[in-house]
Amino acid sequence: EVDPSAPVVIGDRDGLLGIKFVAPKKDTQIKVTITCDDVMEESQFSGKLSEKGKEYHIYPKIKYRFTKLAEVTQATPVSMTFRLQIGNDVDEQTATVMLRPIHDCPFLVQEGELVLNTSFTFAAYVNEQHPFLDKLLREALDIGIVESFSGYQQGESEVIRQVYAIWDALVTRDVRYSSITATSVKAQTVASQHVRLIEESLNNSQANCVDGSVLLASALRKIGIEPFLVLVPGHCYVGFYVDEKQENMLAIETTMLGDAYDEDEEYDAMDLLEESVDEEERYDESWPSFSSAIVAGTTSLEEHGE
Repeated sequence: EVDPSAPVVIGDRDGLLGIKFVAPKKDTQIKVTITCDDVMEESQFSGKLSEKGKEYHIYPKIKYRFTKLAEVTQATPVSMTFRLQIGNDVDEQTATVMLRPIHDCPFLVQEGELVLNTSFTFAAYVNEQHPFLDKLLREALDIGIVESFSGYQQGESEVIRQVYAIWDALVTRDVRYSSITATSVKAQTVASQHVRLIEESLNNSQANCVDGSVLLASALRKIGIEPFLVLVPGHCYVGFYVDEKQENMLAIETTMLGDAYDEDEEYDAMDLLEESVDEEERYDESWPSFSSAIVAGTTSLEEHGE
C-alpha cells in the first residue's frame, strides 16, 4: 500500500544528488540543474510536478567526469551548485560536498534514524579484468602445481589445486596480512573503510582482510571459479563454490596469508585438501597456511551460516 504522504521521487531513481521541493501549484513546470566542474558536466532535469502541495525529490542524471573522479587520491571538499527554475524565477544554492577517493568504501550510511547497510559495495572492488591478474596467474602456472586453469571442468580436486596454486603464488610474492583499515576522512553519517586496489596489494605485498579477499576473489573469477565475500561483524574473508552446481562451498581466512610455520609445527588439516593435492606439491612455505586458512574460513562460514 502506497503512503499518500510519502514524497515522490522523479528523475534518476538511483541518483545521489538532487533537491527536495514542494509543488506550489498543480502542474508546476520545473528545471533542476546541478553543476560542479571538478567532477561533472552540467546536469539537468526538466519536468512537471502534477500535485499541488506534494513533496518531490528530484534527481537529475549526473554526467560524471569519470577520469577526474579516478584521479582523486584523498578526500577533497568541492563546491556544488543546485539551481531550481520555475518559469522565469530561479533559486540557487551552493553546498560544500566532501569528495572521497575510490579507495574509500562506504559500508554504512545513516539518514536520520534510518541506517542503511551498504557493505555489498565491497564487491565492487572485485575486478577479474585487472591486467595484474594475468601476471599473477602466469607466475602460478610456472610454479607447476597445475598445468592450466580450467575452472570446474576437471572436478572438485582440480578446483582445490587451482585455488592452492594462486595462494602459493601470493605467498611467493610475499603478500602478507596488514591490519591497516583506516579511511581518509571520518564522517558522522557515513562509515567507510580504505580498500587497496589490486595493483597496490601486489606491489606493496600487504593486504588487510578486505584487500586480500577482493584480490583472491578477483583471481578466482578470472579462472572461472565462482567466489563470494563473507562479511561477519568487523571482518571479511572469501568463500568459493567447489562445484559448478554451487552445492558445496569452502571459505579461506585471507588474513593468514604469509603466516609462517616451523617445519615440525602442526597445522589444521582437512581430508578434502589432503586428497586433492599430492604431498610432494604441498610446499612448506604455503601449504600449512593454506590448509589452516581453509579450515578457519570454512569453520567460520558454518558458524555464521544463518
